[in-house]
Amino acid sequence: MLTASTALATQRQKQDHFDAAAFLAASRSLMRVAGQRRRYWEMMASVRVPVLLIGGEADRLVPVASIRQAAARNPRWDTVILPGVGHTPQLEVPDNVIGTIRDWLGRITPSAR
Repeated sequence: MLTASTALATQRQKQDHFDAAAFLAASRSLMRVAGQRRRYWEMMASVRVPVLLIGGEADRLVPVASIRQAAARNPRWDTVILPGVGHTPQLEVPDNVIGTIRDWLGRITPSAR
């Protein structure tokens, strides 16, 4: 895994559109979240707008147990876990994701139909 991750990082750095500063900021953000779990849960609970949480059952970066835990802690949220889908549902099953979002928007904004 380490060898594959190193190879991927090396490949990304060679790409013209690679933004090292953004990549570093995202990595640091993840480390802060991991280190301040209680604050992270509090931030999630403070969201007062409708939320659609979409996750992939086969996600290797965000375990499905974490998605289920977030859903359980935030029962007002709508949660969809897509079977056989990994970390990027919008790329892996875009039509499914679009349909899921459309259905959800139709439920939360009935006047928009």
